[in-house]
Amino acid sequence: MGHGRPTVTIIGGGFSGISALYRCRKLGFDARILERGDDFGGVWYWNRYPGARVDSEWPFYQLNIPEAYESWTFSERFPDHNELRRYIYHLDKVLNLRKDTIFNAKVIKATVDAAAAEWTVSTASGLCISSKYLILATGLLHKEYVPDLPGLTTYKGRVEHSASYPQDLILQGRKVAVVGSGATAVQIVQSAAKDTAVAGSLTVLMRPTEQEREARFEELWQRGAFNFLLAGYIDIAASPEANRAIYDFWARKVRERITDPFKRDIMAPLEPVYPFGTKRPPLEADYYECLDMDHVEIVPLEKNPIKNFVDNGVILQDDTHRQLDVVILATGFDSFTGSLTQLGLKSKDGTDLDEVWSGGVRTHLGMFVNGFPNAFIIYGPQAPTAFSNGPTILECQADLVAETMARMEKEGICSIEATLQAEDDWGKATDATVQGTLMNETNSWWNGGNIPGKKIQTLVFNVGISRYEEICRGKLATWEGFDVSKKTGARLA
Repeated sequence: MGHGRPTVTIIGGGFSGISALYRCRKLGFDARILERGDDFGGVWYWNRYPGARVDSEWPFYQLNIPEAYESWTFSERFPDHNELRRYIYHLDKVLNLRKDTIFNAKVIKATVDAAAAEWTVSTASGLCISSKYLILATGLLHKEYVPDLPGLTTYKGRVEHSASYPQDLILQGRKVAVVGSGATAVQIVQSAAKDTAVAGSLTVLMRPTEQEREARFEELWQRGAFNFLLAGYIDIAASPEANRAIYDFWARKVRERITDPFKRDIMAPLEPVYPFGTKRPPLEADYYECLDMDHVEIVPLEKNPIKNFVDNGVILQDDTHRQLDVVILATGFDSFTGSLTQLGLKSKDGTDLDEVWSGGVRTHLGMFVNGFPNAFIIYGPQAPTAFSNGPTILECQADLVAETMARMEKEGICSIEATLQAEDDWGKATDATVQGTLMNETNSWWNGGNIPGKKIQTLVFNVGISRYEEICRGKLATWEGFDVSKKTGARLA
């Protein structure tokens, strides 16, 4: 089944895809979104677990689209998933996004005819769309990570991953386990602890979380959000002594909130497990108070690992048994790359992107990959993504992509493709952005360390959005790091 030939195909209907479509329209491109779900939203379409909300503040967490923001106001400082979906519905209503969107379109393959400068994208339903340009707007956190938990397939209760949390799941009066201790687990636990308080139980299976100066720390602590980590002393990222000082302050604050000595030493040990701030710090409201409830048990897996799941629960290494009705996997995602490598993207010589990146991620400017001409990544690896406000960085990249395509059309350029040398240089530049900091001392989803077997490498170009945009515009202005082909087939130096 065919569906016409737009100039631009956009994979993904979240903030990145919406932003790309908006900018394509502004510059006169005929663009089409392919979205796997049956509505817009991306990460906010799929993540509907109790407590799910954004940790960037309003008004910063919204798209810079006047037609939308002039007629919308969020009701909360940190909007939850329900309000974010209402906001995205508002975007659709104002911009008529679905006019150029195909839903329930799971992409399974995308191939390129380099000579003709044409991408062909195929979906699981048999739909095929061809276009000159391909925008990959699949986001950072899309491909679920499910760890290899022994015996989990034999467990007869409900098992749900946070990224596909069913709306009919009732936790009241049930025996629940949450596997994980990251940002998602923090949000789920705060809700689940209250839901299971009467005639239920909650078991949290986790790895360990990790004068003038005191007055400054106190001020930032009271501000909330990420101010405590990001708005204080810059040397906490590089100096072990300064990092230890901020950890000690944090630990003291948290330990005051936990009455159970065992739980206190697990959640806020006197000795830090890793440098503070080198994993994404989850924001919370009453997480530690919830963990302190009598019906909530913390199982530190580094001391008492999971031995085996059985039909009615889990057995730990010490042979104790926890009866369970529901297991919630808050185990995160194959971040940065998983959403891209699962698409079946083929290079011009037929090599799958998963194989191209088998030795590690390679990009130029965090948006272009050698062997994939006229394909653009928005909100992916080797860009400021995870260390930036999401809408701000993805709009920066959407602007760069749309303007690049418009310039190509104006100058009669058939295709652009990143060179291998440019990828090498950008990889080194990305690594350099965290040199001299403590970031390399901790494995996390920021560097691929949360996925067994995945190469650990710097995946965030940590220079801020303004400097990143300046670098990108400078290189794009002269096509530095690109092979450029005119419609005649001639290549530009």
